[in-house]
Amino acid sequence: MSLSIPSDIESLRELAFRLIVRIETLEAENRQLGAKMLNLEAGNRQMAARIQSLEAENEQLRARLKANSQNSHLPPSSDGPRKQPAIPRKRGGPKGGKKGHKGDTLKMVANPEETVPCRPTVCSCGQVLEGIEGRIVERRQVFNLPEPKLQVTEYQRLVCKCPCCQRQSSGIFPQGVNAPVQYGSGVKAFTTLLSVRGCLSYQKIQRIFQDLFGQAINESTVYSANQKAYTVLEQPESEIRQRLLEQGVVHFDETGIRVEGSLHWEHTATSALYTYLFVHKRRGQKALRSEYSILPNFQGWAIHDCMRAYFTFGQCRHGVCGPHLIRELSPPSPADIYHCFYARLGVLFH
Repeated sequence: MSLSIPSDIESLRELAFRLIVRIETLEAENRQLGAKMLNLEAGNRQMAARIQSLEAENEQLRARLKANSQNSHLPPSSDGPRKQPAIPRKRGGPKGGKKGHKGDTLKMVANPEETVPCRPTVCSCGQVLEGIEGRIVERRQVFNLPEPKLQVTEYQRLVCKCPCCQRQSSGIFPQGVNAPVQYGSGVKAFTTLLSVRGCLSYQKIQRIFQDLFGQAINESTVYSANQKAYTVLEQPESEIRQRLLEQGVVHFDETGIRVEGSLHWEHTATSALYTYLFVHKRRGQKALRSEYSILPNFQGWAIHDCMRAYFTFGQCRHGVCGPHLIRELSPPSPADIYHCFYARLGVLFH
């Protein structure tokens, strides 16, 4: 762009004025562009920080999705229905029991409940073999369930007249026979086993009795049987607690359980011979220091996980079980570091 310079003074002054205005305008635009650039740079920094935060969050979520009991602190119960076996089988390896494994197959019994002779009836020559003594050359035994049915025992109370004094004496029913029609102790023990050990609902127990015995047992009967078993087992439970307190090593653990739709915790104390269970609303110290727990009075070796509440008991010695140590040594997440830090503090102070 060529600029013609006038020769007269007035024209030069006017040109200078226009140039000054143009310069000021350009400087103002330059300042505006500089401010916009600063805003863009600040926005870019915020965007970069946001992207970095999202990438870190995405990485954490991916790691959480891939986490299992083998590579994190999670317990095996969190692996879900598709969890891998603890010792994966090699592809193409032999099936069944391995070499050196003692099998637990059926073995013949000396006195079977029923014996069925498989006797030949006719010889290949046509001679009838009926009445001819045979000898056993091979035996085969079939273990089967008898046809299920309820066995009914009737108790009859009798009245006898004494031949000497002519007085009448009445018999008495056995203990536990209290009603004209009732279920026996075997039925009640079976329903309690299905309910408590089998974790079956009352409706399923009713269905089992209807299918097997043709008799739909009442829910109240199952409930009453459970309550009676709870009362009768109070003394054995007390003895088990005392036996565990005398043990040198006891394993402690806790797991979630549903009680009337809400989360509770089932606490366990186990040795080689004894197991004690109790259910509590809480998992930590409130449960472990409650009247149901044996930990406050236990003085042996307590083997457990790294839950901080366990290490608050100073009267006993502490050990962490092997699988929990393996999980604790896996690559930790921030939550794992926080949890283990306070657990280790408990170890130091106890």
